[in-house]
Amino acid sequence: MLSEARQGGGGTVVATSLATLFVSQREAILVLRDFAVRGIGLVAQAEGIDSTVPGGCDLGPLMGGLVTLDRAALRERIALGLAEARRQGKPIGRKRVDVPVVQARELLSQGHSLRETGRRLGIAVATLHRALQVGGGAGQAQPTVALEAA
Repeated sequence: MLSEARQGGGGTVVATSLATLFVSQREAILVLRDFAVRGIGLVAQAEGIDSTVPGGCDLGPLMGGLVTLDRAALRERIALGLAEARRQGKPIGRKRVDVPVVQARELLSQGHSLRETGRRLGIAVATLHRALQVGGGAGQAQPTVALEAA
């Protein structure tokens, strides 16, 4: 779309957002300069930028639009990366930790603190605490509970 606008000269490029046109702030600034030289207008609806009217391309909305562009581009790249990882079957998020709940309860019943128990088992205190809550009360103890690491 941008190459067509450059070739034709004049006219207006209308986009829902700057993020749909540009990948980075640097690219946006270079293209906007080029548009100004060639007499090409730009309308970015989400950012409220309209260079075809006097004062429609003030610096305030433009800078706000560029910040939004960076955020939107980052969000889009993250979403694409996550989608690709899911497609490849790669795990997403924190690694799971198997917590030996029975052994933890034994250590606690022997008078060890939660912190000491976690240290001995090589598990963060928060992860151990969560596993003990998930593991259930009396008569419901599970040998291990898999949780995300704290």
